[in-house]
Amino acid sequence: MLQAMRSGVASWVAKGVLAIVVLSFAGWGLQDYLDASGGTTQTGNVAAEVGDQRIDINELSQAYRAELRRNGLQSIDPETARQLGLARQTLNGMVNRALFDAEAGTLGLTATDAMVRQDIQASEQFRNQFGSFDRDIFQNTLRAAGLTEQGFVEGVRMDLARQQLIRSLTAGATANPAIVEALFRYHGATLSALGARVPLPPASEVAAPTADDLQSFYDANPDMFRQPEFRRLSYIHLAPQDLIDEVSVPEQEIRDTYEARRDSYTKPERRTIQQLLLPDQETAQRAADLMAEGRAFAAVAEEVAGVDPASLELGTFTRREIPDETLAETAFSLSEGGVSEPVQGAFGWFIVKVSDVEAGEVTSFEAVRDEVRRDLALDEAIDAVYDLSKRIDEAFGEGLTLEETAERVALPVKTVEAVSRRGRDPSGEPVTGLPPGVSFLEAAWETPAGEASFLEETANSGYFVLRVDEVIEPRVPELAEIEDQVEAAWREDRREALAEEQAEALAQAARDGGSLANAAQARGLETVTLDGVGRDGNAEGGQSVPQALARALFDLGIGDVDYAAASEGGYLVAEVTGRTPAAEASGEAFRENIASSLADGLESEIVAQLQQALRQRHEVTINDGVVERVY
Repeated sequence: MLQAMRSGVASWVAKGVLAIVVLSFAGWGLQDYLDASGGTTQTGNVAAEVGDQRIDINELSQAYRAELRRNGLQSIDPETARQLGLARQTLNGMVNRALFDAEAGTLGLTATDAMVRQDIQASEQFRNQFGSFDRDIFQNTLRAAGLTEQGFVEGVRMDLARQQLIRSLTAGATANPAIVEALFRYHGATLSALGARVPLPPASEVAAPTADDLQSFYDANPDMFRQPEFRRLSYIHLAPQDLIDEVSVPEQEIRDTYEARRDSYTKPERRTIQQLLLPDQETAQRAADLMAEGRAFAAVAEEVAGVDPASLELGTFTRREIPDETLAETAFSLSEGGVSEPVQGAFGWFIVKVSDVEAGEVTSFEAVRDEVRRDLALDEAIDAVYDLSKRIDEAFGEGLTLEETAERVALPVKTVEAVSRRGRDPSGEPVTGLPPGVSFLEAAWETPAGEASFLEETANSGYFVLRVDEVIEPRVPELAEIEDQVEAAWREDRREALAEEQAEALAQAARDGGSLANAAQARGLETVTLDGVGRDGNAEGGQSVPQALARALFDLGIGDVDYAAASEGGYLVAEVTGRTPAAEASGEAFRENIASSLADGLESEIVAQLQQALRQRHEVTINDGVVERVY
């Protein structure tokens, strides 16, 4: 099939257009990098304007990628991210910060150099092992993050100005003591109870339903059996992965690529290092002399410098991971167990010991040959699929049908008899084999019946075009079509009803006889003691009570009984055996948490109202087209 595709795609015109597009995007990216202010809304590189501030596409893209990394979403499908509006959420946060900056500027709020210096020096991430601010660590950290010192300092200055604005409004946000006390008494109280679980009866104990039983259940629960809208589809799908085995890759190209990627196949040597920092050369030499006499590294550290042995451990690193080049060179020149002479490094005099060495290794060509070949073949297959997509576009431009287009490009027309918006068939099972990502089903539901969609790209560099052959409206199937499904639902409903009847009988017996323990024992049911039950249903020892039952029990007296459905199935019958007021059940920390939560909520409401007010005071313009390009 690949050969048939290649025969029609050797178009220098198409490849020339592609080159122009690539160069255009490359130029745009470089210019945006060189000019962080980005152009204007007319040039299409500005995602948002807040007053006279601009948020360009590079700023938004960097912030968006950072948010994905922070939330562990680096591999999220772009279509899924678009559906969730993740880039727009990131932009909203940036717009809010810009609004605060604009208002802070209007009010003349700023931070002095001394305030900025104090804030930076107080940051834990810039401190050395002695707890002091370390300028080398500061600069290395900024360098690793791709930040300039000037840019970082100005960012801190703006953060401090924003904090002044917000704190000026929220400083007095405290919780009303009367409300705190009322909530503490309500939520801090607990009770104890005796519980008995009534399980669902075995399915074998449920008598077979009659035809009238099924008909009545079916008639009473139409929504339970209602099927959603389905669509019957025909489509052409181009997937590079389907062509990999057909691509021929020269052996020398595979080997050359392996050599070019050798670093990625190399596991560097790692060393576990202990470091003893010493105040001066004389002390360092005295420690080295003691170690040369055979004294243990940790013992000398404690004797000479008063250092706790645990604080000697730096960790396990590759050479590149050690920011102090002197330390790295010293540690990686020693053999396992070796101890260095006194050395002066970035943080003063030190002696280092290598307690363990993990040898580095290089994965052989033979071990990764197939992986490298697959990568190269995939690149070529992606190019071939792109060229083929152009031919499909041309065919539709000529008015060819889906079938005629498929015949021209030697691809099959695939069909789906019925698929729901969620990608399931009428039996509720997932429809397999569809193009990946959410765009396929989106296109299927956006395309009218009898029409074809536009050619769309998939998440794995493939393409598809589909036709909606039929729209199957939502309906409740006839009982005869789904009799097995109705019977299964009826049986489950009947089991629930039988369990509820048993729970009600047990509760009534306990009320009549005055003891849940006796009533449960008479029925062969075990009881469980539930202590520290809160209104949320949580109890001591990891136990829990259905929330509906917990709330009901707090309205009952000691010795009263009630029951509710349990989340794991069946029912829980419970008898109140005791009460503990909040003052005894919950500590002062719980009261403080309530006050803190109320204050935080009040602060959040104040900030939200401030944001709304600032959007009225400062003009905000959003360029949705630029936001879409971030995905």
